[in-house]
Amino acid sequence: MSEEDIKDTKKYLGILSEDFQHKLNLAIDSLTGKIDSMEERLSNKIDSVEKKLDTKMDAVAKDLRKEIREVKDELTAHRDNTEVHAQKMRPKKRA
Repeated sequence: MSEEDIKDTKKYLGILSEDFQHKLNLAIDSLTGKIDSMEERLSNKIDSVEKKLDTKMDAVAKDLRKEIREVKDELTAHRDNTEVHAQKMRPKKRA
């Protein structure tokens, strides 16, 4: 190989290297864009699921509070009823 051939080969390898680097940068930019897009979509989906869960949890909490109130009212009524029965069943004192 002559000195001229070596220079041409180095020049050609430099051109190939630059072309490869350019294509690699394009691929990386494309992947970065896709990753960013996917991240945004996933973030939006997570936000949507979080809102749905919050709504459902609020509804469940409301239902539980209502049921607890109902049980409290039933227990209070039962206790009052039991106390009335207890008073009626006391033996009367004879004079």
